[in-house]
Amino acid sequence: MYRVTWTGEPLASPIATTDDDSRRLRHQLETYHQRIAANEIEFIWQNLGNEDLWIRHAARIALENQPIESWRDRALSASDSIAKRTALLALARIGETADQAAIYDHMVGFQWSKLQSQDRLLPLRTLQVSIARHGLPSEAVQQRLLADLDPLIPDNDFSTNWLLQELLVKLQSSTVLAKSIDLLEQSTTQEEQFQYAKTLSHVSVGWDLDSAKRVVNWLEKSRRYTGGKLVETHWRNLKNDFQAILSSSLQDELAGDWERLSQPLPETMESTQPIRPVVKKWTLEDLVEDASKLLPNQRTKEQGERALAAANCLTCHRIGQRGSFIGPDLTHVGKRLDGRALLESIIDPSRQVDPKYLNTNYLMSDGRLVSGRTVGVSKNQLTIEVDSTTGNTVVIDRVEIEASVPGTRSPMPDGLVDTLTREEILDLIALLRG
Repeated sequence: MYRVTWTGEPLASPIATTDDDSRRLRHQLETYHQRIAANEIEFIWQNLGNEDLWIRHAARIALENQPIESWRDRALSASDSIAKRTALLALARIGETADQAAIYDHMVGFQWSKLQSQDRLLPLRTLQVSIARHGLPSEAVQQRLLADLDPLIPDNDFSTNWLLQELLVKLQSSTVLAKSIDLLEQSTTQEEQFQYAKTLSHVSVGWDLDSAKRVVNWLEKSRRYTGGKLVETHWRNLKNDFQAILSSSLQDELAGDWERLSQPLPETMESTQPIRPVVKKWTLEDLVEDASKLLPNQRTKEQGERALAAANCLTCHRIGQRGSFIGPDLTHVGKRLDGRALLESIIDPSRQVDPKYLNTNYLMSDGRLVSGRTVGVSKNQLTIEVDSTTGNTVVIDRVEIEASVPGTRSPMPDGLVDTLTREEILDLIALLRG
């Protein structure tokens, strides 16, 4: 999330946008989701390559609803473009098994190494859909696909790695095990790690003691990730899946590790930071002038680290490889926010909050107010994480909910830096900016 402010004179008139035109175009395409209009194939085709993803999506569904005979040949014979790739995805989705051989001919003909990461997503997804709906291609085609796709992973883009990893596991790549473990260890977010681990748990061959140990080490680390019952359940399922795919000899060698992972986590140690007295109820006006002109190199990293520890920032946030995933990752926050914006986020955290970090307030029929983040949903109940620092949850019955209202305040408490001195607050901001 970036914070943008305007310091000039007010604009005389609003800037015109194309949002309305785009919305009308999408709605027009959506009319073909329910009716056949073979005479509109040209109009639909023109929008298969639209720069707006949602218009492309609407055009593809419109194409899929038209008789396949009216566009199949064009999808296979057109020159390479975004429109053609989108049409091939449509063919993979609704075409017959006999159509897939032609799709594979196009896929193995791509110059994959010359495509940018984002340009690879559409053909990779087409391959996934074709295999999922029609089965693996011939052994010869599989080997050609492996030769094309194996060198592409790892990529700098998570979405590309996600699709590549799943395809290479399905194609039984001999290198995907080692590459997947590398991705698992090097990824910086728990969401990415869980996705890589989920796909890795489907690799049934190639395991040795070293690779198994590396996964056990990740399981040991990831069991402390936050996210309530949903994360706990996902972690437990992954542990069981990994244990099931290993040979009996490897399971015997790792018996002590599995036993340790089955034990409850030790209680979290209390913070070693001494309780600090309140220095002052700081306001933005107290510090904004100094924070706005502060440069990172004016303060030492050691000073910033001490302020970071004193404010207990890592209880909820992550910087580099340290901290928690409860709140936003602060590793690169200084590239997005200047000194003033950082100070504002610390002093008044509820002024502007990323919606995905807001809690929901549930008014119950018995008068209770339950506030938290929904981490589990069933037909009759919701599981609400009411304390993100401890993962404590409560279960509420959906029929007893009188009203639900999005929260307006940040889960981050006010006054966290009131126990810091002026210099310590500036040290902290300098650290985050660097």
